[in-house]
This record gives sequence, C-alpha cells and structure tokens, in this order.
Amino acid sequence: MPRLLIFAAGLVISASLWHLPNATAGELLTNGGFESGTDDWTASFGQLTTVDAPVHSGSNAAGLASTALQSHEVYQFLSIQASTPYEFSAWIFLDDTDVQRTFLRISWYAGDGSLVSTADSQMLTIPESDYRFVSTGSVPAPDRARTARVGIWVQASGAFTLYADDASFIGQAAATATDTPAPIAATVSPTPVPPAQTPPPTPRPGQTAPASPTPGQSRGSRPTDPTEPVQTVFPELANGGFEQVQPDGTPFAWRDIGADLACVTERFIEGARSLHIVSRTSSTKWAYQTVVVEPGATYEAATYAMTIDASEAFLRLTWYSTPDGGGPAIDSSDSLDSVEPGPGVFTQITTGPVQAPTDAHTVKVKLMLRPGSEAERSAYFDQVEFSASSAQPAGERSGPALGGQRAARLAANPVAGAVRGVEAGPSTPVGLANVTPMPRGAAAAQAQASGASSWLVWPALISGGLALSIGVGGEVLRRRRRQTQDAGQH
Repeated sequence: MPRLLIFAAGLVISASLWHLPNATAGELLTNGGFESGTDDWTASFGQLTTVDAPVHSGSNAAGLASTALQSHEVYQFLSIQASTPYEFSAWIFLDDTDVQRTFLRISWYAGDGSLVSTADSQMLTIPESDYRFVSTGSVPAPDRARTARVGIWVQASGAFTLYADDASFIGQAAATATDTPAPIAATVSPTPVPPAQTPPPTPRPGQTAPASPTPGQSRGSRPTDPTEPVQTVFPELANGGFEQVQPDGTPFAWRDIGADLACVTERFIEGARSLHIVSRTSSTKWAYQTVVVEPGATYEAATYAMTIDASEAFLRLTWYSTPDGGGPAIDSSDSLDSVEPGPGVFTQITTGPVQAPTDAHTVKVKLMLRPGSEAERSAYFDQVEFSASSAQPAGERSGPALGGQRAARLAANPVAGAVRGVEAGPSTPVGLANVTPMPRGAAAAQAQASGASSWLVWPALISGGLALSIGVGGEVLRRRRRQTQDAGQH
C-alpha cells in the first residue's frame, strides 16, 4: 500500500511538472496598448500614429491611415517556443466604409527565417462606431517555429483610417540560457561549420542587387527596412518568377488589389515558386507591378496561369500618363485568351504585341483573377514576362508573331518544362506554314469527279467568312464586356 501511494504521488508530481511551462505563460507583446506611442510596432504601408480618441482603454490607441490600395499590416516579431499554444488578440475600431476587411494574423517562422504557416482570426467587414474584440483563439506553434510575426491586417478599396488598442499575445516566452539547467559534466563540442551559401543572383540592367540575408532570414527573402522607401515603380519587370520573397511571404515588387498574395512551392513552372492569388469575395482581384514604358513603343506580356475553381484568370496591361502609375488610366489591353477552371495544369497566355499609347509613361502589369463566387477562389501565376517587342501590334500584322524575350525563350524551349506534374499548355498558332497545299490539278479533278460547279464555291466562301466574322466579333465583345465589368476597379 505505501508503495502504491508513493507511485501515485510520483505521477501527480510528474503531471505537474509536465504542465509547468503553461504556468509561465504571459504577455509577450510590448506596448500593446500604444501608451508609449508606436514604439516596438512597424507598419508595412501607411502612416502609423497614436490618437487620444477613440480609445478602448488608457490614454492612447493606434491609428493607421493610408491611401495605398495594398494590404497593410501593423506588426511585431517575437521569439516563441515550438509546440506551445499562443493567443493573439486586439480591440479594433472599424467605422470606415473603404475598409473591406481587417483581421489578426500570426505568421510562424522557422529558425532559418522561412515561413512555416499562418493562423488568422475572424474578419471584421461591417463598419461600426465602437471597438470590437478580435482573437485568433489558442493556436499551437508548429514544431519548426522559432519566431512569430503578429500583425493587424487591413485591406481597403480606398483611402482609410483604422484604430486598434489593447493588443495582446499570450504564451510561453522562448527559452533562454538561464532556463537550461547546467550540464553535470562539461563536454567539448566541435566548432560548427557555417553552411555554404549561394551567391546572390546577378541583377539585370536597371535592377539593384539583392542584399545579403541577415541572421534568421532565408536567402529567398528580401529584407524589409521600415526606414527605407518602398519602391513602387520599376524600370523593367522585376521578380517575374516570384523567387524573391518578402518576410511576410508575399512577392517582392508585386502589390495586390483586394486579394491575398503568397509565394508557394507546391506548383510552379520554373524555379521553385509561383504566385498564389486568393479571393474571398466575388469582386475581381489582381496582383500588379508598375513598370516604366516608352510612349508609343510596342510591348508584349506573357505568363503561365492556372485555376481550378475560379471563373477565369487572365493578363491585363493598364497604361498611365503619369510617371508613378497614378491617376486615371489611359487605356488597357487584355490577354488574347483567359484560363478557365481546369484539371490543374498551367496554360500560357499572352497579350500579343501591344502598342503603348503615345502619352503613356507607365504600365501596370496585372495578373487578374475573376472569382465568380463569394466563396474562396484562387489562381496561380508563374514566369511573368513583359518586354519590348519588335513584332507588329494586332491589327497591323498578317499572322502570329512573337517578339522580345518571349520569342527567344519559345525558340529555345517551345513548351516550358513539366515540373512536378504541372504541365504548360501553350496553343499552336495556325498560319500558312501549318497548311499543306493541294497538288496542282487535284482540285479540278476532284471538282469534275463530284460534278461541282464554280457557283457552289461562292456560298461556301461567304458562309466561311461569315462564321469567321462572328467568331472574331464574339471574342471582341467578350473582351470588351470583361473590361467593362472591371472598369470601376482600375
């Protein structure tokens, strides 16, 4: 009997020690109530300030104001313990109708700086003149996680202001050297050899060489310095393969309108990543990059796209007279084809050669997603190219023509490689080179054998021309209707 009591007591003590770390859980955020101004907080875009009204408690709250049509995040980086539960919460004041949605996100990062996964709270989408509590609930940190980026996310359709107060991140602090018991006997361990590092890629003309990664940052990530101005206009298309990834998992040089952007590795054509665009409302979404162009010059854009559940995905070039891509658009040109829901294969689409308006100085290269539903829908894009073309724009050329980088690429590799079962599906252009001519005299012999007369040929030619006109006209109307649907979202 005494032995049983001792054994039971041992079990109780073991269980208590097992749950002891939870007893040390506490507040990990600093300045969560913004009483020390905006210290320890960083805003990815917009102007982060403190206000004395409206507040949830204390004397101050955070105010984020911006005019950028871009996802915004106010965040902190924190060290955490893997496989341990955490909860991120805040009080949000959303009364601005231009805010489409706001929510909280925990982004978990591994020791090498790579993104492991994310966890989101519920979303606020309806404006109200009061603070509301938002929380992720208790979320276990992944086994590989070593740090967490906790952020308040805002996505808007116009100039907005949002307020937040009393943010909190509850959980166990990361282990420190004092938390680890001293070893009984000292051991000599070999000096670790730093892993071999891949040299940064050689920048193309007009591009800046990527900086060397800082400790804890992966080679594919681009460092974010809050004091460094964010580049919004590029001399030529940058990061078309989506291999340069920012710390939040979004692609360098690309921005979004109403969508979630992420560089993913599960599907791609070239390199190791592609762009995944996710929509959670029925409005058209897109990712874009602003590029400098020469007025009146001819350009061509091409990409590989895939969607399994969205209505369609396509390319769009929107031209602007301003040097920064601001103000009203002059004109826009859509890709010749769009990608509709399919079995999960990449298809190549292109705008063909397009002449920039004579007063255009910038263009927004847009990767468009029309979800067709309020439910979550998505599309993938990879290997985006935009360059000057020596070919004639549509309407001035007599047959299919490709120019610039795309022509050189297709000449060397007509069908981009099938990687991990993801196949490219470019269509074969039809022209005179694809048609085998009929031998001389064969047509007359065939007509004589069938008793054909020349008057029978004319109805066939007329009906064929009519069918061709209807087909071309239908495609033009379809493209105009598509542009009209999105006219209010430029």
